[in-house]
Amino acid sequence: MSGIRRGRVAVLVALVAALVGTALISLCVGAVQIPLSDIVAAFFGQAGDARYESVLWNLRIPRMLLGFLVGGALAAAGGLMQGL
Repeated sequence: MSGIRRGRVAVLVALVAALVGTALISLCVGAVQIPLSDIVAAFFGQAGDARYESVLWNLRIPRMLLGFLVGGALAAAGGLMQGL
């Protein structure tokens, strides 16, 4: 691999890591503080606190996924506008 390509891969890996990190933080922080261990347990289907799971699956995860979709759509629209 050339140096420029390695640099691009490193930037991409860093951005994906930042995205995952901020997503986990957004799932933990809110009016109801959910410990990271309960979030991991909910993703792997282990029994946790029912209140936490309800907040996580009914409020925070759909809002986070919608934010990802809206951000991607805005990025695509911006790329299209610059292309025109």
